[in-house]
Order: sequence, then structure tokens, then C-alpha cells
Amino acid sequence: MKNIRDLKRPLNTEQTHLLESMKSKIEADGINTVSFEMFEMLVVRPLFDKLDTAFFMEREFGNFYVGKQSFYEIRCEAEEYVRKRADRKKKCPTIEDIYSRIEKTAKLSPSGIEKLMKRECSLKEFFCFPRSSGYELYSTAKKLGRKIIITADTCLPRRTVEKILENCGYTGYDALYITGDCGAAKLPDGELFSKISSEMKLVPSKTLHFGCTFDADTEAPIKQGWKSMLVPSCRDRLVKSGRICGYIQKQLFYDFASEKHLALRCILALYAVYAFDYPQSKVPHSDFCGDCYMMGFLILGALSCHKDYIAESKTDIDVLSALGKNSSAADGKNDFITLFDGIFGDTLEKFGFGECDLPLKFLACHGAVGDRMNLDKQLSPIDSAEWGAAVTEPELAPVFTKARERNFGEKLVDRMFPPNTKVRKILDRIMAKIHL
Repeated sequence: MKNIRDLKRPLNTEQTHLLESMKSKIEADGINTVSFEMFEMLVVRPLFDKLDTAFFMEREFGNFYVGKQSFYEIRCEAEEYVRKRADRKKKCPTIEDIYSRIEKTAKLSPSGIEKLMKRECSLKEFFCFPRSSGYELYSTAKKLGRKIIITADTCLPRRTVEKILENCGYTGYDALYITGDCGAAKLPDGELFSKISSEMKLVPSKTLHFGCTFDADTEAPIKQGWKSMLVPSCRDRLVKSGRICGYIQKQLFYDFASEKHLALRCILALYAVYAFDYPQSKVPHSDFCGDCYMMGFLILGALSCHKDYIAESKTDIDVLSALGKNSSAADGKNDFITLFDGIFGDTLEKFGFGECDLPLKFLACHGAVGDRMNLDKQLSPIDSAEWGAAVTEPELAPVFTKARERNFGEKLVDRMFPPNTKVRKILDRIMAKIHL
């Protein structure tokens, strides 16, 4: 099983209680079938958005394309186009549909399209690994002899989905339903769950579904008479755990979803799938769930990638020194390095690690009282008092768990003032100040 995550940090009381509560739902006498949504519930990815894989394909794309658009732009536009058409026809898009659209818009050869499609599927296989809490629930169902069904709400082909499940250690399930090839979707009315009930001859009231999306994994199965259990996705818990995502998006504005900040987004995603694998609530007066380990994982971990980083302000230096002296934070940093190197190696170096000091700057400038108190022992009374007096409330941007769709006006601005040009940077700063 592809699982390199060896938790040093034990589950807290709330996480243990929630896990046992979820297991008890599977163990209930009235349940004989358990269904799991594959992505986010059983399998996670250290990517902030599933389409971030396109950034790793630019070199291959350049071998077949002579235009000006990036593969990321063309891939996003193709999926948007295909999904809108599929929604109108109440069908589920497939990856073949998406690449057929790319073939037309980018004017690529069939052989080039085939190579790119295979490359994307191989990247999906590589980046996926098991969500530990999901694996525990799956193992519980299997041990109890429950009938197990996996649903995969994806456009990926069956061979790729099966390979991902195999790599992640999910074997022995009774059926696999993929929306892209079974002709039924979860939304709007739970048609997929109705189809499963009919084909598998299930008793809906004795069937329990686990998933991470309220409308698709809770409301839809309930409409078909199933029981359901909503387990928050790791990214959703990251967003709701504190102010860090809102702060970073505010600082980067439109550039958050750009190629040059891919490494930072991967760091945030890795933090999410590791720290929030087992659900837990936000801790009051903390942006890191009151845990120095998590501060070390994100802040020191991110800086370990930025090998030339030198702290400049006194507060940055004091906070960085305090984190370095904290044993829990040091454990978090070491685990980050092990995981990051094991997953990404040196593949992100070409994108650069600019702005990877933002988690440190957030803590130094806007650290919540609970997080500051956790580092009190590593600071002198004077430094601690100065830090507390200098802390301010951060400006936050609306947080999106996936890349925000740009409207017509924003796309027009991109054409008139290309990103990363001097004029565009000035314009972005002006727009940020007036909260556009």
C-alpha cells in the first residue's frame, strides 16, 4: 500500500471520539452495505486543485503545440466546456471528451492527444495516496463482512481508477461505480444511488454512504432512502481551521492559482491532507488547532524548501527562533521534509519557492493568542510582550478550495496586461487595495 505517512502526532480526544463514532455507524446491526466516495474520502492528493496536474505537463504539451496558451489554460477551458455541455444533457463527462475538445481547440495530432491523456492519468495515479481515516473505516467495513461499494465521481477511465485504488491498498470491494462510465450521476436527484440499489439489489435503509460533499454525498443518497455520513474533506477543514488560507490568498490575490505559486499551494495541500486527515474542530484563539507540531509542519516545513531564505524583521527572527527551539515544532518540520521529499522530490524546484515565507509572516504579524502562548517558553518576556503588542488583525480574501473561475472582464485584463508584466503588477496592487 502506498502510504508514507507515519503519524508521530497522536490523535487528540476529539479525533478519537469522532473516528469511533463513525465506526459505530458501520457496526450498527441494521447496516449490511457500506458505500464510499473514492476521492477525498478514501484517496487524497497533495494538490490544492485537481487540475494542478496540468502544470506538470507543460513540457510535454510544448512538444505538440506551437500556440501561446499554456496547457493549464487549455485544459481548464476544455473541462469547463465539456462539463457545461454534459450538465445540459444530464450526462457525465469523460476524459476522452475533454481531450477531444483539446484536440480541436489546440489543433493537436491524435497521437499527441493520446500521449498527453496517458500522461495525465499516470500523474493522477502517482499523486494519489490513501486517507488514513478513510482506510480505517474501509477496513472496519471489510472486517465486519459488509458488502462494500466504491463510487468515483470522476472523468478518469476505469483502468486508472482501479490502479489508484490498488496502489492505495483498497482491495476486495464488491463493486466500483464511476460516474464517467456508468451513465448516471449523483446530482441532481441521486440517480447513481438509485442505479446502484437496483443493480446490486440493495435494501436502501440498510445501506450507509460515506462522502465529503453535502449535496452529492449526503442529500443525494438520502433522497434514495440510503443512510449517509458526511466526513469533511481535508481542504475544507483547513479552510475552516483558521485564517491562514484567507491571509495567503489576500497577499497573492489573482496570482494564488498561478504556476509560480504551485509549490506554495502544494505545501498547503500537503498540510491539509496530513493535519486534517482525521476530522477535528477549530480550536478557539488559534489558527493551527492549538498545536505547535502543526505550526512546525507548515511554517518550518515551507521554509525548508526556501533554502536561501533569511528572516529580516526582528519579529520574524524571534518567532523563527522560538519555533526552532520547540521540540513539537521540530518534529512537525522533520515530518514535512520526509513527506515532501517522498512525494515531490525535486519536481517543484523549477516552479520556485517564492512566498513560502507567508505562513511565517502570518504568524509573526497576526498570530492568534493561543498560538503565541504556545511559544511563550521559547521567548524572553520582553520579546513575547513586544510580539503581542505588534500583532494586528489580517485582511482576508474569500477562500476557495479550488481555483476560482475568472470572469470575462478578468480574462480581458489578462489579454491587455499579461500577468507578471510591470504594468500588470501595478494594476493588481491597485485592484487589491479596492477589494475587487
